[in-house]
Amino acid sequence: MTVVTQHLAATADVRSTPGRLRVIVAGGALLLREGIARALATGADTDVVAVAGEAVALRVAIERTRPDVIVNGEDQADVIDERVDLAAKLAVECPTLGVVVVSDHVRMSQLAKLLATSPRRGYLRTERVTDAEILCRASESVARGEPFLDPTSSAAFFLRSAESDELAALTPPERQVLALIAQGASNRAIAATLTLTTRAVERRVSSIFAKLDLHDDHLHNRRVVAALLMRSHDGLL
Repeated sequence: MTVVTQHLAATADVRSTPGRLRVIVAGGALLLREGIARALATGADTDVVAVAGEAVALRVAIERTRPDVIVNGEDQADVIDERVDLAAKLAVECPTLGVVVVSDHVRMSQLAKLLATSPRRGYLRTERVTDAEILCRASESVARGEPFLDPTSSAAFFLRSAESDELAALTPPERQVLALIAQGASNRAIAATLTLTTRAVERRVSSIFAKLDLHDDHLHNRRVVAALLMRSHDGLL
């Protein structure tokens, strides 16, 4: 048991100061968990109430500490799908619980699924572990119900996405539509701007969602996700 874990084990059952953010740090990578916990512990308005590695331990910690946010650090690509699935389950079981994933191994389709599970979701790259301000901002954002995708993470993420041709799958007309979605335009407004029928816009939007692997559930959120992806790609987030 490390120094950070010992300290948290001794203090996790102590009530947080009213108004402070209660955070659980989770994930399979010990050093990454400890780094995140150390950074968050310096936050003026943040209490790290538990550190949990295995899924069972995380479930116990959620029940025991009633957190506002889970910050999940992962350094293994093969477990990202599991973490995204967990975020989806938590969206149903604990709808007010925020989740921030910290990893360098998230693909665009996985990020889209993560953000589509709830507006209370965020993503950061592993290099942000030492940046207490960004970690706290991300935690505060998802706790408020606002998705968080910081600019540095977004830029690096989309560079990798471009190399894998995930974003390149969109046609120029689809990119036009996605750009307008990112500006908050409705299908009717997009149709007027591009001189198209509403049905034609709906077909393009459906194609965009399919190529970004955004499914039929969470209909409202997937427009938010698509907007975030486009704005991040253009360096607007």
